[in-house]
Amino acid sequence: INKLPQYQGFWAEELETSGNIDFTTETIGGKQFRVGVLKRVALFPTQTGTLEVTPFELAVPVQIQKQRSGKSVWDDFFGDPFGRSEIYEFNAKSNVVKIDVQPFPDGQPESFKGAVGDYSFDAKLNNSSVKSNEPITLNVNISGSGNIKLLEMPEINLPNGFEKYEPKINEQIERKGKVSGSKSGEYLFVPRVVGIREIPPIEFSYFDPSKKKYVTLKSEPFNIDIKPGDKLASTEVV
Repeated sequence: INKLPQYQGFWAEELETSGNIDFTTETIGGKQFRVGVLKRVALFPTQTGTLEVTPFELAVPVQIQKQRSGKSVWDDFFGDPFGRSEIYEFNAKSNVVKIDVQPFPDGQPESFKGAVGDYSFDAKLNNSSVKSNEPITLNVNISGSGNIKLLEMPEINLPNGFEKYEPKINEQIERKGKVSGSKSGEYLFVPRVVGIREIPPIEFSYFDPSKKKYVTLKSEPFNIDIKPGDKLASTEVV
């Protein structure tokens, strides 16, 4: 490899390829060629306009049989008994790939944060009845195919009377043929008041390029029954 392509304006994800090149036969312009995949990359544009992928450049050593002067009929019959050949370095350069990136259409949902692809979404609360000052865990999971690495987790709007901690974010990404996987967040919060409190529905929106439309997925609201704990808890809501 003399020069790898540049992906300016894209987030690039290397896709898995075989360590050995599996060749197939294709006819191009009336000629048969042996074709093999050298590199596969999933590109996610991060800006609009005409973007370019620069050429892939290779130096390919080619073995060429030397031509002998004074060739006789015996050479044709027996071949060159000395197997004389020379190595010629062929410089191969791919084409420039131009991609026209369109802006997102109007009508973006309020919960849209740039997710593109095809996703499913779910949110689960580990306990709906707790004592004050006992921690509660809310797990949010997004799975599907698309720009998993760039996904932003949805906002969780807690009512007053809760102490919230930074979530633990985990990713599981597969890069076989396309980029797919999941991104999950584990949110820990502690109720400091007693009574029935409600966490509003959690929303996640994405743009589906195959359907050319926005999709909004929404959880149910979460009702939490907070009972007095071992430590005195406030019953006032600020």
